[in-house]
Amino acid sequence: MSSDLQYGVIREEEVPAVARILALAFGGTREGVTDWMTKAGVGNIRVLRPTVGDPQSCLLRIPMGEFFGGKSVPLIGIAGVGVAPEARGRGIAAKMMSELVKEMHTEGTPVSGLYPATQPLYRRVGYEQSGHRFETRLPVPLIDSSERKMTVRPIEDADQDRVQQCYTAFSRMHDGQMDRGPYLWARVKSAREINYTGFAAINESGAIEGYLYLTQNRKPSGRQDLALSDLAFTTPRAGRRLLSFLEDFSSMADELVFYGGPSHPALMLMKEQRATVSLKHYWMLRIVDVKRSFEARGYPLTIRGEMHLDIEDDLVPSNNGKWIVRVEGGRAAVEPGGRGDLKLGIGTLAPLFSGYMSVEQLITAGLAEGNTTSVVPTGTPWMSDMY
Repeated sequence: MSSDLQYGVIREEEVPAVARILALAFGGTREGVTDWMTKAGVGNIRVLRPTVGDPQSCLLRIPMGEFFGGKSVPLIGIAGVGVAPEARGRGIAAKMMSELVKEMHTEGTPVSGLYPATQPLYRRVGYEQSGHRFETRLPVPLIDSSERKMTVRPIEDADQDRVQQCYTAFSRMHDGQMDRGPYLWARVKSAREINYTGFAAINESGAIEGYLYLTQNRKPSGRQDLALSDLAFTTPRAGRRLLSFLEDFSSMADELVFYGGPSHPALMLMKEQRATVSLKHYWMLRIVDVKRSFEARGYPLTIRGEMHLDIEDDLVPSNNGKWIVRVEGGRAAVEPGGRGDLKLGIGTLAPLFSGYMSVEQLITAGLAEGNTTSVVPTGTPWMSDMY
């Protein structure tokens, strides 16, 4: 790989070259890619460029957060990682991702996340599987919800703050759900040239207790399938009312599709097991700052204890070495030192942080050595968003 490649923020005159890279990487049009770049914020795009000539690789940073233990952990999501076809096979993507990790650590970012097109690249720079995204398919005529008392009405622009409050209340209960920024909220309403219409379940005082965004996909037969870009509710009756609202499409609709965890709360509200749930993606996390990440997430109030880690991080020297993570009262305090009972790489730390794998599971899989008492509860972290 040429050593003259420099990492930095995209320049205005480089937009056409980056649009070319992304169009060739993902099969879109340059016009469509340029529109996506504009909506995502050109200032969030990073490139690797030679001293003379066009950029040879690019990526998009997405500032947002992710809920763990009921708290939002600041996170930089990564998307649109592309390398020009003529420059592939030279380690350029790994160089770009390495520089990104260093940049994020300098900025004080605790965690980074992505959906991998290929895992080996991202594992080399410290990302690891840390949660799931499942697809749920449900026959619309079999939803079987009789809740009709709450009003359902279209969502209006003036409702946006209340919709976001409902989403936050719902999502902080589920480890792995995103604390959305503008990029993801825009994709709830429109993604990949598909528009979604919002409907809210309103209580007696006019508050939003639940909502969804849907699109109708007409089939050659004239019938249709329904797809949701978002579904959230804060009370059982709101969840049941949204289900009955969807069931009312059954005269023309065959199947409903939405995304979330392996056991979405909406499925617990149904009388029978009618849904088919399948794994669509594993998402990956990278612990960028050991201290900031564990201190930012939440913990059950019942947990009190400490774990002793010995961490290896080839890209961020300040993450290296022994650490003590002490948890009490729902919060963590992290400091260097301790016994280093569990030895692991920075990538392996990510599934431990998210609760995706326990200490025992990591050791059994050969991803860690030693032992320690974990202060992070093991669960099933999931998200509904794709970024």
